[in-house]
Amino acid sequence: IVQDIFNNIFAIKDTPSWAENSSDPKKYYHPRDRNGKVLRKRYTTSNVENALSDYIESCENACKEVKAVLTKLSQVICDEGHLPAVVQASHANLILSSAAHHASNSNALGWNMARTFEMADEENDQAGHFVDVWPYWMDKSDAIANSFDLSGLFLLTAPNMSGKSTLMRSTAAAALLSNCGLCAPLGPNSSIRRFDSIFVRGASSDVPTEDKSAFGAEMGDIAALLRSCGDRSLVFVDELGRGTSPKDGTSLAGAVLEAMAEEGMSGIFATHLHGLLTLPLVESAQDRIRKKRMAIHDKRKGTNNDSIGEDCTDVTWTYRLEDGVCTDSLALVTAAKFGLSDRILKRANFLSEVVDEMGNVGESHIEKPVVSSYMTESNLNEKSKNTNGLGLEQAVKIAEEIIGENGKAIRIPPKWMAPASMEGCSCVYVLEIGYSMNDNERVPPRYYVGETDSLSRRLSQHRCKGKEWASLSAVAVRVGGGKTEARNVESLVIRKMAKAGYDLVSVSDGRSIRSNGSVNNTPPSTS
Repeated sequence: IVQDIFNNIFAIKDTPSWAENSSDPKKYYHPRDRNGKVLRKRYTTSNVENALSDYIESCENACKEVKAVLTKLSQVICDEGHLPAVVQASHANLILSSAAHHASNSNALGWNMARTFEMADEENDQAGHFVDVWPYWMDKSDAIANSFDLSGLFLLTAPNMSGKSTLMRSTAAAALLSNCGLCAPLGPNSSIRRFDSIFVRGASSDVPTEDKSAFGAEMGDIAALLRSCGDRSLVFVDELGRGTSPKDGTSLAGAVLEAMAEEGMSGIFATHLHGLLTLPLVESAQDRIRKKRMAIHDKRKGTNNDSIGEDCTDVTWTYRLEDGVCTDSLALVTAAKFGLSDRILKRANFLSEVVDEMGNVGESHIEKPVVSSYMTESNLNEKSKNTNGLGLEQAVKIAEEIIGENGKAIRIPPKWMAPASMEGCSCVYVLEIGYSMNDNERVPPRYYVGETDSLSRRLSQHRCKGKEWASLSAVAVRVGGGKTEARNVESLVIRKMAKAGYDLVSVSDGRSIRSNGSVNNTPPSTS
């Protein structure tokens, strides 16, 4: 049976065998489509067509009746003055349903409602008591929360990637939601002052259509901030002055910070221009500026920022706010983490020492950041070595030694896609998994060895396995000779890495070597 909605037809594709012997051989005939064309491959009967016609007519009559009832109802609502009540009821329903959904989602996410209070007196410069505030775009269980009293203006210094901008956005979102009477991503017992404006100034780009460079757009935003914000404003300024020279940037940032403090604004001013810490700002501004930093932990020493210097070898980010200053941005550490080559990093480290000797290119009034020995030659790899002194670099040497002179490893940093050149060819890859923080302790990574003909698809599959897999690093080596040869190399790499002491996710694939493999005539023993 075929239903043709387009032509309003119920039909069969062929006449039944018993119909040929019936008393009425013309009972089954070809129907016509809506344009009158005979459909030669369909059959119907007069009873089916009549029933279908009656059904269509009944549907049309039902539509007419419904339309008539609704028209009459609409006329009554308009004539008897019920329309304003209906509009108000719909508005109330929209507001209440939105509030109900917000409350439901807030409970599911662990958000809470902060107490709001009016502007404090001059002696109490409190802008808010934030308890366990965390980034609104993250799950509470995955985020690191911060608790602090926002009083005056925070001058925030910290290394790259330590969470300065994240903390500012989180605080701004919590204040905005709380001022709107909504739940926010913070803990109970929080209290936030009512503000007449909240101003967030982050990174900018050039605006060619308005003849503005990135620095010009930045200055325009700051001018708007100084015009529109006052002592009832909450402001967040992130890395002001980075679009010009360090000298001019530091001078401008100091003048803006001083003006914001004198106007009584509350908020956070984050910077990598460490010369701000020693500028002679006016006393009234200095009284309202609180120096804060994002804590850095040295696992070996068990200490924080104060001890980071020449002997630092194992630095981790805690993403927690604390009192103090930080004059080491650890830029080379971040560059290494995101895949900048060892050659460039070593050269940068050398030039950094030259700049120090030159007095920071003649700008000696700007405090020079200390280049930490965290970037020593042994730590320039994309991922730090584990507790056994083993890492991806050693794994690469093992794979290249097995494959021979034709094997050249390709490194793939976290979140990066595999190069297109690795698609459609057999390769062996090594993954470094689960390098993370747990209760301020560095969790050693584990390793996984595999082979594939589609590296990009396989990496996508691995990164979907869970949190520790999502930020994996990888190296891949092309293997000639097809999939069988790649499996042989995979087995040999697994066995050598296991023997060297690597913590492997699985060693089952390393227990067999295919007989037709030509790589390494004498496989290593399984002991």
